[in-house]
Amino acid sequence: MNVRRHIFLFSLTLTACQGPTRLAEHWEVGELSVDGRTVFGSTLDGIRSVGRDGSRGTLLVPYRTSVFEESQYRPGRIAVDDSYVYWTQREAPPGLDGVRRVKKTGGSPESVMKVNSLAQSQPLHLQLDHAFVFVLTYGRGQFDNWIADTAGTYEGGSLVRIDKKDLSVMDLASRVRAGSGLCVDSQFVYWSEGGTFHRTISGLADHVYNMDGKIYRVRKNGGKPELLASGLDNPTELSISGGNIRFRSGRHYQKNSWTDDLGYFEIPTSGGDAKKIAPYPYFEMGQNRYWLRIEYFGPANPGRRAHHFLEKESAAGKIERLYSTDDDISAFTLDGGEFFWLQGTDYTLMKMKVR
Repeated sequence: MNVRRHIFLFSLTLTACQGPTRLAEHWEVGELSVDGRTVFGSTLDGIRSVGRDGSRGTLLVPYRTSVFEESQYRPGRIAVDDSYVYWTQREAPPGLDGVRRVKKTGGSPESVMKVNSLAQSQPLHLQLDHAFVFVLTYGRGQFDNWIADTAGTYEGGSLVRIDKKDLSVMDLASRVRAGSGLCVDSQFVYWSEGGTFHRTISGLADHVYNMDGKIYRVRKNGGKPELLASGLDNPTELSISGGNIRFRSGRHYQKNSWTDDLGYFEIPTSGGDAKKIAPYPYFEMGQNRYWLRIEYFGPANPGRRAHHFLEKESAAGKIERLYSTDDDISAFTLDGGEFFWLQGTDYTLMKMKVR
């Protein structure tokens, strides 16, 4: 018997079946951004970082309960470039910082954008390129048929461009109606509007959308916005792939949980009809697709919210389950052949190698 050969085969089997590893705990309500060495997170406690191997865990920027702005307007979306970590301050009103940044190596944070108007308040989405920071805001007021059509209180948000060098601010679009997604390519900035919805008077806070969501684009140096698609069902999670804009559609809040998606769609970056390309948003690596699938339990299973499945689909259409849990999963992303996400009520930061 070749003992060394059997040990080697056993080692390969363990490697192929290796599950996720824990990198950090208590990254509450976090968003993630990853570079080649480090995972960065915007959490209730502030801006955190940890090595991709779980080392060097650091609270880069603490958010103190003794400081009004930091206690009321916690970090939201986060993004990184070669030198800085950028983040939004959720629900920031006029007069406070809408976007901040800090050097990756640490130090004092600096203001990138002050909220100067109601339209610039509540920064929701954040994107970077080599020269600019792009922010999509919600504005003040509420936008839905039940309230806005009668009260008329909602004037929309803004699409804002900030120069990384001199921090000058330029509005690229105004009166954005319920901004729901943001992405950029080499020439354009793209954004989506979720559309109107009504709330059922049932005590369940159901949001039912009205199929009037839209996707726009505008040149990075400014100009007239172009309507690319309309009649969409709450488009969110925009990204660019191969000359197309991809987005999730049809995710509604009903009966105290999110419903199943209608699917993952794409349109050409120049505009056109939406085409369904998959049942779920996915990442591509080689010939495979990877997605996080969620099965909601519903009212028949009180106290249990959903199953979460990490699955791989091969080029031949074979689906393989890589990981499953009943814990909540959020901030799911793929970078450099590794998945990262936050899991459970303690928001544990997890990592798992793609296979």
